[in-house]
Amino acid sequence: MEGDAMGEQPDYLTRALQDKKFEVEPNPSLNVEEDISENNCRGVLRLLTKDERQGNYPEEDGIVELSIVGTNVSNNIEFENRTVQFTYGKGCVSDGLEMALSTLSQGDEATVTIKSEYNTFVIDQKEHQDADHVKARSQRMTPPANATVKYQVKVLYIENLRGRGLPIQEKNETSIRMKEEGNLYFAAKRYLRAQKKYEKAIEFTYDDPNEQVMSVLRDMDADKPTRRAKRGERKPLSVEQEAKEKEQKEVILGQLQLNLCATRNKLKKYDEAVQGCNLILKKDENHLKALYRRAQAYIGLNDLEKATTDLNRILKREADNEDARQLLKKIQQTKENDKKKQQKVYKRMFDGIVEEKQEKKEEKEEEIEGKIEVIDNGLNNLLGGFMSAFFSGGITQNHIYAMNLCFIILFGLCTSFILNRDLGFHGYVFLGLLAGLFVSVQWVLSQVDLTKKKTE
Repeated sequence: MEGDAMGEQPDYLTRALQDKKFEVEPNPSLNVEEDISENNCRGVLRLLTKDERQGNYPEEDGIVELSIVGTNVSNNIEFENRTVQFTYGKGCVSDGLEMALSTLSQGDEATVTIKSEYNTFVIDQKEHQDADHVKARSQRMTPPANATVKYQVKVLYIENLRGRGLPIQEKNETSIRMKEEGNLYFAAKRYLRAQKKYEKAIEFTYDDPNEQVMSVLRDMDADKPTRRAKRGERKPLSVEQEAKEKEQKEVILGQLQLNLCATRNKLKKYDEAVQGCNLILKKDENHLKALYRRAQAYIGLNDLEKATTDLNRILKREADNEDARQLLKKIQQTKENDKKKQQKVYKRMFDGIVEEKQEKKEEKEEEIEGKIEVIDNGLNNLLGGFMSAFFSGGITQNHIYAMNLCFIILFGLCTSFILNRDLGFHGYVFLGLLAGLFVSVQWVLSQVDLTKKKTE
């Protein structure tokens, strides 16, 4: 008990910990080459060789420090070998390498193979005035043109940018810049990268919690050397300026949410696109662009009725909206095509049923014809043998009575055989009575005939 009071570990727990072997579960992705390109075209391949599992992945505008060695796959010539620190998402490295870095955390090591179509710099298609982009172009790691390259990458350090504690003016500026960068990726059909830009930009539109906590966080961020250099002194905003910045923030947030919904539609994340549009429509139920994006998502989900409702709402408010009109026409055409397909399916089903019935009918007829033929052959053979024996004098009158009885019973059995129906107890009794009557009549007629002969 004394040891527990002093905070020391009990002996039984120490022994248990010594006996217990703690093993880290192996990462199934380790030493396995994975295709991480957007459309799975093997444009960017990553082979993870060391997994530190720190969970700290680079985000837009985050500071990343890499040790990197780049070689040309075709001739194995080294074109890059250095340690570099840069701002992620600013075009310091190619789009393919940024795509690979988004899957690596601090301390990880990997081999990354990138095809020429991903050795591009989408973010550089627009001139940026901020110091980060100027620095990015001067530090750029440019791979050989039209070549497949291979990088040996070690992630040494990651420090992600957070919006908390930043002045609202700086948040708005960052959101606008990230939105423009996301638009460049969207125009280049790099939708995953565009989505990450928009999502990070939306983070900067969130309101901070209480100001006392934010002042502490602000001081903590100011201690980081990489952030301290970036953050200049800003004059406090007036009440009017603060209100204006808040209005601008709402406008920026709406634009980002719309762009994010468009990106999710392109990525076929239709449920998420619907949810995003619902957030916008919750504030403004007649937001035309949000209705249009949601209609596109509903079409992707094959919910054509809801899509039609949203498009009709657009046309009710803006009758000359050509985009909505064209999309509505596309829905009508889709419905007609679906109707034609259903009719073809039903026709094939009906034709198949009729054909099946016809086949069964023909099989039944063939079966009955075969049975009749068997019975006919049997009767002919029986009758032929009987007549032959009769004319040869080998059959007496009693044999004829018995033969007649056999014929009647055989006739009844044949009828049952042809119709595939059991005559039942009463049927066989009737058949027996009929045979007895027939034999009795034959016997009476034979007695009359015998009497006549004796009289003569």
